[in-house]
Amino acid sequence: DPDAEFRGPFENPHHSWSLRSTLEEYARKVQLAGGTQKLCITEFGWASTEDLDGTPRGFEFANDNTLAEQEQWTIEALDNMDEWDFVWLAFVWNLNYGPQAGWNTDNDNVPYSIIGPNWVNRPVYDALAAWQAAR
Repeated sequence: DPDAEFRGPFENPHHSWSLRSTLEEYARKVQLAGGTQKLCITEFGWASTEDLDGTPRGFEFANDNTLAEQEQWTIEALDNMDEWDFVWLAFVWNLNYGPQAGWNTDNDNVPYSIIGPNWVNRPVYDALAAWQAAR
């Protein structure tokens, strides 16, 4: 993203920052071990600080993700995983860590919450409901 301001220690791309290549590698390792199981993705999501009053230390990358991008990328990821033949289950991280932590921006889980400050649903919340209803 040329508009991104965060240029931390991970300026160069690495496979761990790409959902598809990471999951493909996990599936490959399962196959190499002789397994046939599909993956169960227990936590995935995108952090955004757009509606927060601060940023957890070390999570400055979240400043470059808008709430619209959080929504778009989460739904794209679900659509992709639905199409890939190696994913069985996927769980979005996270529903309500924001409210549980009082939207404390020192907590690095808060930017991932799909419920925003003052209990306002972030755009991804409604998009997830629509995505699920369409199935």
